[in-house]
Amino acid sequence: MMDPVLNDMLPFPGWIGVWVLLAVSMALFIPRVAFFLRVFRAAKSENRFTQIGRRLVHVVVDVLFQPRFRDRTNVIHGFMWPVHFLIFWGFVVFACSFGLLLVKGLIPVVPYPWPERVGPIGLLLDVFGVIVLAALLIAAVRRYIIRPPRVKATIDAATILVLIALVMLTSLAGGAADLVASGEPANAWRPVSTAIAAWFAAAGLGTDSARVLYLAMWWSHVAIVLGFLA
Repeated sequence: MMDPVLNDMLPFPGWIGVWVLLAVSMALFIPRVAFFLRVFRAAKSENRFTQIGRRLVHVVVDVLFQPRFRDRTNVIHGFMWPVHFLIFWGFVVFACSFGLLLVKGLIPVVPYPWPERVGPIGLLLDVFGVIVLAALLIAAVRRYIIRPPRVKATIDAATILVLIALVMLTSLAGGAADLVASGEPANAWRPVSTAIAAWFAAAGLGTDSARVLYLAMWWSHVAIVLGFLA
């Protein structure tokens, strides 16, 4: 299969491009972190090391399971709990995969394959890609069509929904293009990408065009995820 960093289709060494994107992201991200740290330091000091067990329980329950999104008084809006839960865990799966991808992109000689080409990881990316897209659609309908009074239809919220959707779409489209470019448009570990690859092939997407599309999706995926840090 095609290497997105080490190939002759790029006008520059791919790993340099990844380093540049990371540097730009960090140049924007670090000042923001420094600003928030100054705000935290200006606040009243509080001992955060008391009741450690209780704090850990709250982290596990409130962060990992997000029960605060449950609304037992309204069936429609209470349905947002599993939606947020799935978006959160889908993003966790993609973030873990992206961490491996980023290291491989920065240092191509690291001795492991691209994560999306490892069977179980590819399956998780495909499954959660579809699940998160469906959850994002529900979240968008709830926020902008059947919006409860306490929820604001802001541009920031729309931007986040669109960016997360693009992360999922570039992953799925890139995976499908990779299969077509490899000449093996079927992979049992990537059922969604395989279905999209079949559609690409039926639409007349050739190997060379698939290689270009794969590179476009891969680099867009990296740029969008690093853009979240900025």
